[in-house]
Amino acid sequence: MSGIEQVREIIRKEVEPLAALASSLKLELEQTRADVNYLIENSIDTPNIYLKPNDLAKLVGCSHSTIKRYRNDGTIKESSIKKVKREKRTDYYYHRFAAIEDIKKIRPLQIKNKK
Repeated sequence: MSGIEQVREIIRKEVEPLAALASSLKLELEQTRADVNYLIENSIDTPNIYLKPNDLAKLVGCSHSTIKRYRNDGTIKESSIKKVKREKRTDYYYHRFAAIEDIKKIRPLQIKNKK
């Protein structure tokens, strides 16, 4: 083995455990995010977990018809939508966090804050 090959082997041996650690930390971070979102959703202080189409549209910066199109074409998953049947009509409400995550998969979002 030449000197360069030895150095490569040493570096590889050092990097492998770090890569495994990074992978496990990524999984841990994803779980922590899920736990925090769950706690936020179930907090008494959190209002309006489900948003009306107009409210979600304002939040993500598009029209309510775009939100409707996303719902119809499957961009926003069924698990992110709450259907409320009222006699002949159905109202749709969108989960504040899950719907935004669904939309982020197809377009970059700049969440708008109230001023």
